[in-house]
Amino acid sequence: MRANRAVAGIAVVAVLGGWALSGALAPTEAQAPAPVASPYRVGYVSEATTGLYQATGEGAEPALPRAVGGVDSDASAGTGGIVWVSHRAAAAGGAERDGELWFLRDGAPTALQLTNDDAVDLHPALSPDGRTVAFASERTGSRKLFVIGVDGRGLRQVTSGPATDDSPSWSPDGTRLAFSSTRDDPAGDIYTVGVDGGTPARLTTDPAADTQPAWGPARIAFTTTRFHPAGDVVLMAEAGGAVTRAVPDPGDSSEPAWSPDGRLAFTTRAKDPSGDVRQIVGETVTDISALKDIGETEPTFRSDGRPVFTELRASGTTDIWSADAAGGDRRDLTNRPGADEFDPAFSADGSQLAYTQGGRGDSVATEIIVANADGSGPRPLTGPTDGTKRERHPAWSPDATAIAFTVTVGGGESSRDVVRIARVADGRILGEIPIPPYLSGNDSQPVWSADGTKVTLTRAASRIAPPPPGRVDPSVVDIPVGQGSSAAIEKKVPTDKVPAKPDIVLLMDQTSSMGDALAAMKASLTQVMTTISTAQPDAQYAAVAFGDRDDVADKNNPNGRLFQVQRDLTKDQAAITKAFENITIGGGIDTPEDWIYALDRLATGAVTFRPDSSRIIVLVGDAPSHDPSGDHLHHDQGVTLTQAIEHLKAQGIRVVGVSAAGSGGGLDSDPAHQATQVTTATDGVLASTDPANISAVITEKIGDLRVKVQPVPFCDPGLTLTFTPEGTQQVPGGTTANFTEFAAVAPTAPLGAFLHCRVEFRLAGESTVRAGYTEDVTVRVKDPRLPLITLHDKTVTGTAPTVVEYPVTAIDADRETRLTPFCSPSSGSLFPVGATTVTCTATGRGGTATESAVVSVDPGGEYRQELWQVALAAGPDSVVPGTQRNLSPSFGTPCGVGRQGSADVSPDGAALVFQNDRSQLCVAPADGGRARVLVQSGDEGESLNDPAWSPDGTLVAYDSAFSESVPSILIVPSAGGTPRPLIDGPGGAGQPAFQRVADVGVTATAVPAAIPFSGLTTFEFVVTNHGVAAAPGVGLFVRLTAGLRPQAPITSAGTCTPDLVCALGTLAPGAQARVRFSATGAEPGPQAATGTVTTAGQDADARDNSATAVVTVGEKPVPPVTQGSLSVGLAVSAVPLFVGGDDVVLTFLVHNGSGAPMPDVRLVTQLPPQLPATSVSPGCAPGGGSCALGTLAPGQTVEIRIALAAKAAADTPVAGTVSTSGPDTDPRDNTASARVVIRQPVVTVDPGVGPLGSVPRVTGTDFPPGATVGLAWSAGISETPGLATVGVDGKFEAQFLIFHHDLTGPRTVSVTSVSGPKFGTAQSNPILVVLRTEQPPFITRG
Repeated sequence: MRANRAVAGIAVVAVLGGWALSGALAPTEAQAPAPVASPYRVGYVSEATTGLYQATGEGAEPALPRAVGGVDSDASAGTGGIVWVSHRAAAAGGAERDGELWFLRDGAPTALQLTNDDAVDLHPALSPDGRTVAFASERTGSRKLFVIGVDGRGLRQVTSGPATDDSPSWSPDGTRLAFSSTRDDPAGDIYTVGVDGGTPARLTTDPAADTQPAWGPARIAFTTTRFHPAGDVVLMAEAGGAVTRAVPDPGDSSEPAWSPDGRLAFTTRAKDPSGDVRQIVGETVTDISALKDIGETEPTFRSDGRPVFTELRASGTTDIWSADAAGGDRRDLTNRPGADEFDPAFSADGSQLAYTQGGRGDSVATEIIVANADGSGPRPLTGPTDGTKRERHPAWSPDATAIAFTVTVGGGESSRDVVRIARVADGRILGEIPIPPYLSGNDSQPVWSADGTKVTLTRAASRIAPPPPGRVDPSVVDIPVGQGSSAAIEKKVPTDKVPAKPDIVLLMDQTSSMGDALAAMKASLTQVMTTISTAQPDAQYAAVAFGDRDDVADKNNPNGRLFQVQRDLTKDQAAITKAFENITIGGGIDTPEDWIYALDRLATGAVTFRPDSSRIIVLVGDAPSHDPSGDHLHHDQGVTLTQAIEHLKAQGIRVVGVSAAGSGGGLDSDPAHQATQVTTATDGVLASTDPANISAVITEKIGDLRVKVQPVPFCDPGLTLTFTPEGTQQVPGGTTANFTEFAAVAPTAPLGAFLHCRVEFRLAGESTVRAGYTEDVTVRVKDPRLPLITLHDKTVTGTAPTVVEYPVTAIDADRETRLTPFCSPSSGSLFPVGATTVTCTATGRGGTATESAVVSVDPGGEYRQELWQVALAAGPDSVVPGTQRNLSPSFGTPCGVGRQGSADVSPDGAALVFQNDRSQLCVAPADGGRARVLVQSGDEGESLNDPAWSPDGTLVAYDSAFSESVPSILIVPSAGGTPRPLIDGPGGAGQPAFQRVADVGVTATAVPAAIPFSGLTTFEFVVTNHGVAAAPGVGLFVRLTAGLRPQAPITSAGTCTPDLVCALGTLAPGAQARVRFSATGAEPGPQAATGTVTTAGQDADARDNSATAVVTVGEKPVPPVTQGSLSVGLAVSAVPLFVGGDDVVLTFLVHNGSGAPMPDVRLVTQLPPQLPATSVSPGCAPGGGSCALGTLAPGQTVEIRIALAAKAAADTPVAGTVSTSGPDTDPRDNTASARVVIRQPVVTVDPGVGPLGSVPRVTGTDFPPGATVGLAWSAGISETPGLATVGVDGKFEAQFLIFHHDLTGPRTVSVTSVSGPKFGTAQSNPILVVLRTEQPPFITRG
């Protein structure tokens, strides 16, 4: 089936979903270079498909029999047969999105399916003996290696763990597998593992990506990025070691494969971006297959040496594909062989895909499908219908809750295209955008505004009548207003004498006293209805009679005379007249009747009111009602007047009471004045008359109903509309409600901006606006120092150049001095058919102002294709279209002359890109205005279409096609520039649609970066989502070298285990998660902490997913070694430490350097008196002042540790001297000294007095660099989490809130250690918290 894209009737490319081309076109996580760091992918439509072919020497032929081949790729051939990945559908019309493994034995007519599951199975490798297949699979969650027999039996897992294991290749003896894995490096390294499993052996350790191994005789070929980002095929020994390039040209090879005779095949993109297959023998490179307009990748060899490869070529149907931001990593998302998919659209969060799915064969049925972004889980957007679905052009609302789409309604010549809006959750139709009644045509290609309040669509229509006048005067306002200024607009809102679309129930008293009144009513009923219907042709009428609760039934009222609907609401006046003939006089035993009961029945469903009608009951009678009313058996029960009034008000029903003079005294003759209560409560009217004038009074009083008029504005930010008088006006029907609008522009509104308000003048308290009662206000923000020029767009009809006069005025900035504007073309000029921009200038005391407008000569009935903008008002179960504006006339020349369509709105909502006559791409303000040409067709045969903004707003992608050729996708800077190709190749590429994706990265720091042996450093890993979509399931795992001993980590999001494995949850765009922990240096030299971030979703750039921080650990202290001498060395655990924190540990090392024992060795220390000892080594005095070490053997070293409490600030020396009663040849090394530094953290709060709700500044000095500290008030409520990070200079600064409803009085801030080197709680200076109304004390004069 070939789908019709839109209004111009060209063929389109469709969208598939769910699987990726493996190999060079689709590198996996551990396969190939990291993608370009743009936070999006590009969906598109293509006729491309894949198949397996083999070289013949003169070309290529199918590698599989016709009955076996399908959508095939990723083959491995060898002894006895060939295995491959197939995406053939299990049933007609279905799709195989994840791929299954198939095996064909040499010479066999049919293939055997090896796997059949919902997991991704890929990269099969046939064993050397042809009996077993190794492959990668995601059946256990992450990608792992499995093996299975060629008979489909013996499935077994080979590798395990959280990493990605991929691309297995057999050793020549069939006992081991080479594969790529991310288990030690996120970029990927080469490993080997036994076929029976076990611990993998790592062969490569380079930080570049090492992937796609191919095990040959005594060596392994693989693809690496260590020489070039695009990848090179290299060789290394099968046990690992040095690598050498296998292919002469760098950056030009991937996907190596060995032939049985030692040839090495590979894929190259040097001449064809889609891929060619080549081979190298010695140093000679030759082509295996390099066909024009065909992509060849994934080479393998049959046992007889014939090369087999995957071809990417055009098919007969279209699928939806996805590529990365550079046009690579192409994935087929919607593969349904023999059927089309097209119109891709991704939700704003990038998680869902909508597209149009075509029927099979010659079917014209199309429907919108909603799926996961990878094409999985497809389901129809809307439910089944009785006829053929013809839906297309899905467009997501910004919040992803609704989809606007095109649907064809009707059949044959009466069919037309309309835009509907459906809720994604259940497919409910929320609304439909009506085409104005003066136009006849089709609406299509909707696109939402960035805030979800408008839809811009393509409207192809002819004018069949002039547009009806608006009921608001003026209904369109376009004025300049200065920044920070306002302008008054006088507004007249006329009302109808007879309410619009009236549903009128004629409720007639049929008791005995009403004989004359009923006769008069029957005689003049036709005149009453004719008068009302002349004013409102949509009027409907109902005939209803009521009586007394004690009346008996008769032939006209078989259910009793209490209440009888003789005719429900209808436009058929003859039927109403006939119904009144069935109303006869009788009954009415006492004076009151039962019209309260009748009113209540009418308000609770006895007649069928239209949903949007003006609901009126004309009550005709001559007596009050029983209250309670309507119960024949129990007169104290029934409907009360209060109940009836509440039901009437709830249904918006107004009551016109007509009291006929008679024996009953009138409707309002009771002491409670029932009729007055009813008519007052329902905004109705009450009148009395004699029976002969009843019909005239009914007509008059319906016209006397008062009308409530309420202006409801909807304005852009920066523009405010207020009204005088405020709120709702109530005026008699047929009169005018007068308002003064004040349009106020914010001082911060940008100069030159176009700000809009839509005003709905709602009638009678209705929640929606009636047709014609809307106003469109456009304000152009001007410099308040410049003159104001008032110039409006103007449209006249004409089929030839026409003289057009337009009004223009100008006043200076003082708003009093009138100026003369100068315009070009001037008023009274001859304007051509189409749109012409008029530019006017006026010079005042503050400078020269410029204003422009569009003068259009409209040829009337000519068919035109234009862009229209429709305002939307959303409710819980509906979307109500509001004002519709034709944007095309505002585009000017040349973008507004021609046929516009295929629009897209920029991510910031400010601009609109669209195609004009398929020869230009134009950019205009999103709400209309002068457009500029972004791309001009460079050839008469080139067609430009389907522009789409990139998520960052910097690029516009579009498709370009020349006659008799397939389309390709190009990109151009949105600010203007030279287009460049993005996606082309076999099957073409069109209808670009950007998918927002996440881009997680991690950075690492260590503070301090150098520590003494056993000292502390603090590591911080910051995980950031740099992308434009949320990153789900973000994790961080940190690996430490052996010389670091970590403490428990803390994280700003999610949780972390003591093993430094963190689950951080979902990170929104721009969000960060910080993980900090301290570690002790236990081995000297450089020590490293490496963090790797992962996400369960897509990641635009894997190159920043790992970060390492290095800390240098000082040497372990050793004593000086002097021949024949007693010596001592001293080390301090950390410098500095902090008061109240970790003890200072002094380590003395005493060494006997002589060849004989040294007796009576003693250590005497000099310690700071303010730092008392908390522990000492055996033999030392309790205070650590001296230590008796006894006799040291020759060469013996004794370690003495003395721990001092960090009780006070200190910067002082410490020392130790050793002595012996034996010989000591060199006393110069008998003393060792060092410095101990203990810092006192200080915290201050400023100011010293703070009212409730204020945010004082907290400043800390001399805190541990890199530490995390916690802040808390000593009294009252503390803000949580209340954390601050100390800088490398030992300082921090934080704002700390005093809550509005908190304690007053003095308090301090306490700062405690959270992570990093410890310190004691630091208390700030006091701050006095006062009420906001209190003033500080002042010295006053006595």
